Amino acid sequence: MSNKISKDEVRKVAQLSNIGLDENEVEKLQSEMESILDYVGILEKIDTTNVEPTSYTVLLENIVREDGEEPSLAKKDLQSIEQGKFLDQAPQTQKEFFKTHPIFVSKK
Repeated sequence: MSNKISKDEVRKVAQLSNIGLDENEVEKLQSEMESILDYVGILEKIDTTNVEPTSYTVLLENIVREDGEEPSLAKKDLQSIEQGKFLDQAPQTQKEFFKTHPIFVSKK
């Protein structure tokens, strides 16, 4: 049950995908695309009349935590190479952290 795909169709898909193909790659991709369509044809024959549709198959749960001050991974790494040398070069510090200008400022 081979679904014939022309080389021109393969080239068009490659062009739309912005993929450059030489003639050998066009032939290989043509064969692979035909195999995919053959497989989809097999799947279309499966009776799914009593199968409930699913919106997703993985149960996801939102995990939240309270915000809090914790040492960053970078800080832990810096401790091994004398963190103080880096902090001494910062224009402003607060405890063992770099201090920066606020990004979000509320306008009252």
